[in-house]
Amino acid sequence: MHPTDQEILTRREYLKPTPVIDGKVPTWMRKRLLSLKAEGRIKAFSNSNNQLLAGLLAKIPAKYSWFDHDGTSIVDGCEIFVNEPYHYYAEPNQAFADLLDCELYVLANSWWYPGWTIRVAFWPKTMDFNVGSMFGS
Repeated sequence: MHPTDQEILTRREYLKPTPVIDGKVPTWMRKRLLSLKAEGRIKAFSNSNNQLLAGLLAKIPAKYSWFDHDGTSIVDGCEIFVNEPYHYYAEPNQAFADLLDCELYVLANSWWYPGWTIRVAFWPKTMDFNVGSMFGS
């Protein structure tokens, strides 16, 4: 059962998750995806973000649907890539982070369907990012 539009708006107002630009790949991630393609570690028919991301996802074996409602969220001025699935599966999310050389953090607070989906946040290990800023601290 999906929430109503009003339920989503009410939860967003209460929980205050950072908005997500649906389907957007952050600049740092695009650079990493292009590097992975150039190194032959992923295959993509073109250099479009969708093709590059599909090439990366094809490298991650998973039994369950683990990747859903993805995009970019700006947190404390930093571009964070988010995956907001209904269920969290550690192995494929960690494999995704490892391939991108990223940090990974799981939050109960999501933009897509607050209270029904979770947020898995990714950012480069080299980024000066305070994970506490995702909680408003």
